Amino acid sequence: NKWENPTPVYPTPPRNAPAMATFEARLESRRNNFKKGTDADEMRRKREDEALQVRKQKKEEALQQRRRLGNAGMANAENIAPTGAPEQSPLQEAVCKLASSNADEVLAAV
Repeated sequence: NKWENPTPVYPTPPRNAPAMATFEARLESRRNNFKKGTDADEMRRKREDEALQVRKQKKEEALQQRRRLGNAGMANAENIAPTGAPEQSPLQEAVCKLASSNADEVLAAV
């Protein structure tokens, strides 16, 4: 019966070549013929360059954000009056006037 012990058919290597060299040659041939339009080394270099550019861009964005936060902190420091009391915004002043017990201040705040 032909289904009991099927014998696999493998291509036989040339008699003068070692078996591993033939396998490695076939493997290299398959690698080179896979996606003919692209070179694996070139594509790897491009991916590495793109990853490097993305890392640099993220680093620069983080630095810009720190600089903006640093400048915002400096602006907040400038709003503090020399006496040490911070200046109030118009909204904060209106809220304070509304909470006042003086009727004239409450009326002026509205």
